[in-house]
Amino acid sequence: MNTNRKILTSSILALYLFSPINVCANEKNGIEEAKKSAITFSLIQNNNKDINKDKIPVKIQTSKEALDMDISLLSKESGFSEETVREVMKFQESFGVYADKILERYSNKVASVYVEEFPSKVGHINFIGEVPKALNRMIEKMGQEGQIILMGGAKFSLNENFKRAELVSEALSNKKIYNTAVFFDQTKNIIQVEIKLPKKDKAPSMTNIIEAVTQHFSKLNLIEKIKDINENDLNLKIIRGTGDILTNEYTRGGAKLYDDGTFECTLGWSVRETTGSKRYGYITAKHCSGINQHKDHNNNGTYSSSWTKNASGQVDVEFHETPTSGELDDFHANSSSIRDVKDTRSTNSMVGNRVCVYGRSSNSRNCSHTVKAVDVTVTVSNGTKSKHLARTDKHTTIGGDSGGGWSWNNTAWGVHKGGGNGKSYFTPVRVAESYTNVTILK
Repeated sequence: MNTNRKILTSSILALYLFSPINVCANEKNGIEEAKKSAITFSLIQNNNKDINKDKIPVKIQTSKEALDMDISLLSKESGFSEETVREVMKFQESFGVYADKILERYSNKVASVYVEEFPSKVGHINFIGEVPKALNRMIEKMGQEGQIILMGGAKFSLNENFKRAELVSEALSNKKIYNTAVFFDQTKNIIQVEIKLPKKDKAPSMTNIIEAVTQHFSKLNLIEKIKDINENDLNLKIIRGTGDILTNEYTRGGAKLYDDGTFECTLGWSVRETTGSKRYGYITAKHCSGINQHKDHNNNGTYSSSWTKNASGQVDVEFHETPTSGELDDFHANSSSIRDVKDTRSTNSMVGNRVCVYGRSSNSRNCSHTVKAVDVTVTVSNGTKSKHLARTDKHTTIGGDSGGGWSWNNTAWGVHKGGGNGKSYFTPVRVAESYTNVTILK
């Protein structure tokens, strides 16, 4: 029997594990409204030739069309057949549902969650201490021992691992060691420290790093096991080259999101505040400062945005209020296709999964990215820090793509930040929602 099919059975759903993936869901009532405007901002007059020159006809995609497009793109980019890609992505989505339920039920016991490199159909969940016996029995009952690997013996929970990595980044900054990327590598159970330096600069040793971290930890009110850190807990990688380890991808010239008529970034997602005035608007990258206009490529109109709120906590997201309450829960999958947002992706079970990115500057949807880490802290050469980022294994975007959406099918994954050294970075949508007190419309 095909074990991938077994993984989607409704009996597992009854046991709070996998849920069936409906790839042909019925269209949402009223989706035809999106033909009027991707986002219904109040129209403003603007004679800028660049803004007004490129009306692009768009098509509202059904859920099946959206999935088929992403499957086709990933097939071409990976070299695997569409049938293989479809099976793997169905597994990744199903395992994500399973992992999210385990994270919710055993939040303080889960140490890491990831799926193996594409096209594998194997997922891993590691626990502090012993694996809950009920889970082992269930995996055995369903015959999923080869696809769901449950392991015990970990020392720290996932949230503790994330916190330790963030504190390591703080320790380096305190010693003025900048241009770093620090994160907990769930696949290797280690804190990864990457430092980019010019070729002739002397690199800090692991001893230097441990001394800085130990000194910083000793000043904090941490439980003893968190404070305990040694060389076995860290992996140091020195990257030689000039420039920042991560470059924000905004630019001057083009279209899509404007600062007084000048192209700067790409719009992310339509949202509404969850507290206070419950304003409607959109989110994009916070480093896209001064944004006050948006181009609707469906009707060629240019629209205004007003009040702006930046995310707290060094998270690279900002919220822009729009003058109406009619924003639609839709997004551009590429220059000629609009999709309905049906869901948002959780953060902690992203590692190992494939995901797509689209920005208006590159104007190309790319689905070849694999998420390699979440809760990454990056500090560039001037000391500016960005927290809670997801990182992928490729860099396919260009200047002007910042703020754009990361997605798979009809699910929102993140808000693009930038890239460098062959990696891309984005803010996961649930981080973005939490730090701006908004919810993505769906």
